[in-house]
Amino acid sequence: MFGFGKKQKQKPIKNSESIHTIPEEFYGAKDPEIHYGQAEKIKSAKKVSKIREQKFSGKTSKINVLVQNKKLRYIGIGVLSIIGVAVISWYYIDQAKRDRVVILPDVQEITEEIVEDVVEEISEEVVVVVEPEEEIVEEMQEEEVAVTAPTLDEKILEFPKLILVDTADIDNDALTDLEEELFNTDSGAFDTDGDGYYDGEEVNNLYNPTGLAPMRLVDAGLVQEYVNPTWQYRVYYPVP
Repeated sequence: MFGFGKKQKQKPIKNSESIHTIPEEFYGAKDPEIHYGQAEKIKSAKKVSKIREQKFSGKTSKINVLVQNKKLRYIGIGVLSIIGVAVISWYYIDQAKRDRVVILPDVQEITEEIVEDVVEEISEEVVVVVEPEEEIVEEMQEEEVAVTAPTLDEKILEFPKLILVDTADIDNDALTDLEEELFNTDSGAFDTDGDGYYDGEEVNNLYNPTGLAPMRLVDAGLVQEYVNPTWQYRVYYPVP
C-alpha cells in the first residue's frame, strides 16, 4: 500500500566519458577528398563570419562614434545656449542700470534749479523789505538831530495867579464868576450863547462859550496854545 512494497527500478549509470571512433572513410589511411572540400567550406565560412564580425564591429564602432559626436554636439549646443542667455540677460540688466543712473542726475539738477530760484526770490524780497527800514531809521535819526532840547532862554509861560476853584458860581454853569470874566461869558447865564450847551461844558471841550463862531477857544483868542518841542504835547491856558 502507498507504494512501500514495490521495488524501485535502478536507472542505468551513464559514463561521463564519450568514446570517439575513426570514421570508416579514413579506414586504411584513406584520404577522402570530400573532407577537404568540407574543410575549405568550413574555413571559408569562418572567414565570412569573421569578415561579417569585423564589418559589424566596424559599423558598431562608427555608430558609437556618431552617438558620441551627437552627444558632444548636444552638449556644445546646450553650453552655447546657456552662454547666450547669460550674455543677453547681462546686457539687458546693465542697460536697465544705466537708464536708472541717467535719470537720477536729471532729477537732482531740477531740484537744484528750483532751490536756487527760491533762494534768489527770498533774498530779493528780504532786500526789498530791509531797504525801507534803513531809510526810515535814517529819517528818524535826521529828525532827532534836527530837534533841539529846550533852553532857559525860551519864553516862560505865565499862568493866572488867582485861585479860581474856590470862588463863587452864581449860575451853576461849572465856571466860577472869575473864570467867566476870563472867558468873557455872562456870570448870571447858564448858557451864554444859547446853543443848548452850558458854558462849563463848552470850555472843557475847548469850544467858544460866547458865540457860534469861531467855534474853538484858540481861534477866538480866549486861550493861548503851548507845544512842547521835545514831547510834542499841547497846553491851553487863558489869556490874562
